[in-house]
Amino acid sequence: NVLMDAYARIDDTFGRRVTIDLPDNGGRSMGSFYFHQGYLYQSFATVLPANGDFASPFIGRFIDSISFGDESVNEGVTELSLPE
Repeated sequence: NVLMDAYARIDDTFGRRVTIDLPDNGGRSMGSFYFHQGYLYQSFATVLPANGDFASPFIGRFIDSISFGDESVNEGVTELSLPE
């Protein structure tokens, strides 16, 4: 069951955000998809019924923490490389 399907934005990058109810009382899952500088970024968060309140269609605490801008990088962070 799709609860939300909307445009999303991180800095100056636009994408899509989708929230669904999982079958058989499996919880609620949210995914976001962004295409930025030739790469497709996908992130997912799932809340299981036993682990929390998923009454809201937004599980954005995790997903909204993403940033693509260099101005958002803190000193001392580790840059991860893409797998080959």
